[in-house]
Amino acid sequence: MTLHQQRKELIRAHLRKNFTNQVLADLLAHTQDGKLSYCSCCCLRGFYTADHPYMGENSHWFGGHYMLANDPAAVNAAPAYSELGGGQRFKDLTGADNLRRRILIPMILAEMRRRDRFEAPAVEVNDTTRSRVPATV
Repeated sequence: MTLHQQRKELIRAHLRKNFTNQVLADLLAHTQDGKLSYCSCCCLRGFYTADHPYMGENSHWFGGHYMLANDPAAVNAAPAYSELGGGQRFKDLTGADNLRRRILIPMILAEMRRRDRFEAPAVEVNDTTRSRVPATV
């Protein structure tokens, strides 16, 4: 497994553990709108604990709710998410955030599909689709 794949796996673990379906949908919308930023309390680590409207770049850096996002999955995802931007934390922030978002959006969509498959109701089989076994005489 490459280092990039390991980073993505840490992010997937965070999405699975800490994001409800609704917050995951909110993350997708925020990311698609180009607002998810590494330099925000509503970054990937702090997004699910936000106690205010989701913010973009340079907003409430290390705000109170960010510090509540301290479980291992969230803590491990933060540097992994940072490195998705090519290691650019504070230089070329816009370009790095654009790269992070381009990588993260398919990951969020994949997690939503995974949950849909997991939560999908069982398919009911009707009598016409069952195999017919000839009756014995």
